[in-house]
This record gives sequence, C-alpha cells and structure tokens, in this order.
Amino acid sequence: MFGYSNGMFGSNGSLYGSNAMTMNSASSAMFSPFQSLSPLSGLWSGNDSPWASEPALVPAFLDATKSILDGYSQALGQLSSAFSDVLAGQNGTPGQSPEMPGQSPEMPGQSPGVPEPEVPANDDMAQNVIFMVPDGFGTDYSTAFRTFKGGEELPAWEAEDMLTGAIKTESANSLITDSAAAGTAFATGQKTDNGRISTAPDGSDLTTLVDLANAAGKSTGVVATSTITHATPAVFGANVDDRDDQHLIAQQYIDDNKLDVMLGGGRDYFVAEEDGGAGVADLLSQAESQGYTLLDSASDLESVEGDRLLGLFADDALDTSYGESGDDQPTLAQMTQTALDTLSQNEDGFFMMVEGSQIDWAGHANDAGWAMNDSLAFEDAVKTAQQFSEDNPDTLIVIAPDHETGGMSAQSTQDNNASTYQNFTATYEQMYVEASERIEAAGMSMDDDGAAWIMQGAVAEMTGGDVLLTDDELSTVLSAEDSDAGLAALTQTLNEYGGISFSSGNHTAENVPLYASGPGSDIFSGLLDNTEVGQGLATAMGLEFADAGSAEVMGVDNQLQANEMAVA
Repeated sequence: MFGYSNGMFGSNGSLYGSNAMTMNSASSAMFSPFQSLSPLSGLWSGNDSPWASEPALVPAFLDATKSILDGYSQALGQLSSAFSDVLAGQNGTPGQSPEMPGQSPEMPGQSPGVPEPEVPANDDMAQNVIFMVPDGFGTDYSTAFRTFKGGEELPAWEAEDMLTGAIKTESANSLITDSAAAGTAFATGQKTDNGRISTAPDGSDLTTLVDLANAAGKSTGVVATSTITHATPAVFGANVDDRDDQHLIAQQYIDDNKLDVMLGGGRDYFVAEEDGGAGVADLLSQAESQGYTLLDSASDLESVEGDRLLGLFADDALDTSYGESGDDQPTLAQMTQTALDTLSQNEDGFFMMVEGSQIDWAGHANDAGWAMNDSLAFEDAVKTAQQFSEDNPDTLIVIAPDHETGGMSAQSTQDNNASTYQNFTATYEQMYVEASERIEAAGMSMDDDGAAWIMQGAVAEMTGGDVLLTDDELSTVLSAEDSDAGLAALTQTLNEYGGISFSSGNHTAENVPLYASGPGSDIFSGLLDNTEVGQGLATAMGLEFADAGSAEVMGVDNQLQANEMAVA
C-alpha cells in the first residue's frame, strides 16, 4: 500500500498530492529494519538449525529481534507523524480527518458506526406514497406465483424488479405477529401487542402515518378486499385496543374524519343494529353529511365525483377473486384506480394504503389455488399503481407483506406446479361444499357408488378441467369421517397437483420480502424491522414520528406465544 508512488498517495493530482513524498519516506524507514533478519535466517532452518547444538544463540536472537521491533516502532511513529502532516495539509487543521466523499458528520445522539436513516433532500422526497400490503405473502408465495403465471421462462411478477430487502415481523409480545400488530408497526413505526389497533401495549394511542400526512396537508385513503374496518386498514385510521371491535373502528372513522377515501367491504358496521347492521349508529348518513360520496357497486366507480369517497361494496368482506356471489363488486385494481384519481386532486400529495386482504385467508385455509388467484388480483392493483407512478414520478410505491401465512413451500415439478391453478373458479371449500350439496340433492350419501362420479364432476368443472381426481383420491375424500376431514383431504390433494405444501394453518415467523420504487426507495433496502418500514414511509415524505420508539421486541414469553397462539 505504502510503496505506490503514482496511486492514491503518489501524484500532485491525487487525494493527498505532494505530501505523498513524506509518506513514502516514512514507509521506507518503517520496513528497512526487517532487512537485518537475513543474517539470522539460518536460525529458522529445519534439521540444520543451530538451535540444537548452539543454545547460546538464543539470547543473541532475542536481542536482534528486540532491536528490529524497536526500529519498527520508531518507523511507525514516523509514519503516523507523516500521515498527520498530510491530513493537516489537506484540511488546514492538524489532526483533523478529512471527510471522505459521501460521508456525513456524526449527528448528536448517533451511535458510532451506525448511520441514522437518511432523510432525503427535498427533491428526493415523495409527494405521493402508495403503500401496498399483500397480506400473508411470503417468499415461497412469490416463487409459486411465478410458476402460476406459466411459461418456460417463469415470468416475473410485476414487483419483482422492485425487490429491495426483507422484513422481520415479530410483534411486541410474540415471535409470530398478527395483522393488527404488524399493521400497527407499519402505520406508527412502533411495536405493539397482537390484537391492538394503533395503541401501545399500555393502551395509549399512537400517532399514525395518516395523522402525519393530514397535518402536512395531504389527502389519505385506504383500500381493501376485506371489510374496511379489518385489522390492516384499521391501523391507519383508528386507535382501539381490540381488533374485533369493528363497530368502534367504523365509528372512529366517521367521528375523527381522518380518511378521505375508504373503499372495501363491511357495510354492516356502518349500519345501526336496529336497522339490521352491526354498527353503533347510522354512520352512512353521518358520513354523507361530512361530504363523503357513498358508493355501493362497481358501476358507481364509473362516474365518481367529489374528493371524499366511502365505498362499501358488501355487507361483510368482498368476494374472493373468483367473484362467487355474482354481485356488482369492484376488483382491487378498480378500487385502487378510483382512489388514485380522487386523492391525486390534492396538490400537496397523498398517502394511501392498498391491501390484498385475502391472500392471507387463502393461506389460513391452505388453499394454494385461491392464494395464487388472489395474488394475481393484487398484481393487477400493483400494475395500476405503477402506471400512476410512471405518469407521476414523484410517487413512491412500497409493497410490504405484514407476515407470512401457512408456511407455504413451493415444490414444483414439470408435471405438478402452480400453473395448475390458472383455470380454477372456486376455492377448495366452495368445491367441496358444492359437490356435497349435489350428492345430497341426488339423494346419496358420501359412501354411495354414484357419489364419486358427482365429486369428480364438480371438481373438474371448477378447476377448468385441469384436475381429474383418481379413484384413490376420490376414495380418500369421500371416506373421511366428517366434512372437515373431507375438505382437508381434498385440500391436500389439490395442493399436490400444484406442487405446494403448507406446514401450518396460521401465521409464521418467517421474514417476508420488501419491494420499493420511486423517490425515497433507497430507505427500504436490507433487512428491516417492520417498525423501520413505518418510520421509512414517514421519512420518505419528509415527516417524522415524534413518538417513534425502539424497533426492539418488548415482549416477554415469545416462545410460549409462538407455540400457543393461533393468530388471524
């Protein structure tokens, strides 16, 4: 390193210019003492070494070694002095280190060697943020999804080029999070216990990204295929201690008046109990009086007016991606487009959250076909967001699963892979129920001879003819002791056709993939805690959580929680 004369230290045009001469002189002095080792080299020579016959040489050798080391120490001191002179000449201040390109001075309170999250310059801040949550979507989901899309080259899903890192998902009281705690980490930058909606473990309310965005003059919205009061959308617009209190979440949405756009299911929670709903009051009339345009069908999205929307397209959750009800319900992509058109009217920008809610539900059911088809519906929403970002380059897109569900393992082969699910038109449960009802309508029981023919026909019909159950497979399904066991047998069989297996019916502790593109996307690189994702979203908008806490897990008996808690 020190011997180069034309490199970093060597020329007048280099970093240290002519001072390199001093460096080279010192380096020569530093290494010259080692030349005196040559006369003693014989002391190190194998069987001919004089150690055995001349033990008196040992003191002489030690004296010589001490002399060498003394010389080395002196030379090192000269080198250090020379280096200090170089730095003084570079900075004008003796002993001060020059700031290297790209290096920032250490801020007060910053741990040595641990950089604070980089706050983007004004030009790099995101005017708009589209935060997308494919609930339950783990790494093997993305692998299976590529195969599901088919083709020899296994086409990437739309977000694959946006992959920037991974997310640790544990909550404050469990290694395995639920959607409420994971969503709270995203929405507030803080850990909480499973089940809590943007409240701390002590019950205090937490500031959300929606609060910050509203204070900055931005518009805000949430979109989901679950009820709009379900855990993930709820954490952005409400503060309650129990995720199951969806009627209270709906009331907070309207009373607090934070969200400009809400699109999803859950109409029942906005209708009073005395009127046949599950809500505390007639919140729809109240919302209308506050300036919301009420929507209840996909057709309504074709001619939306106003800058505040409340779209409730089902009494409970929306249909699965298969659209089983036949109702006029919008897709996730359609709702995303409507939300973007509405929120982007604000010149100060917007923050919105879009959730593909039912990927998680498919994972709980171990239904790989449903998981893949709902991932496809989510991808369509991603395409919608990407098109908006192309037209509006000041838009940041972040895609972050809240956790993995089911412990999916993609074990695809040439004959058994996820492309099998492309033509499915129903969930496994819907197939089993439909076949059972047909068998019953024919006056048969599961163990009658004709039941196998009916079961095979129903499954073939709802898989687009891609699955014809064998006699052994039919026997296993039909001979099950009850309907739960029968559904479990059909589930395992259909998963085997797609080369998919599951290890659980619940969430797992697996890290999940993280995707980002647009201004501020560099914040989301590497292995991040889920709280860092929430803090990063604020940072990307030039905002900050005043009460953002540590990303450390605050819980106690995590192993017990992991073993005993089944989370939704």
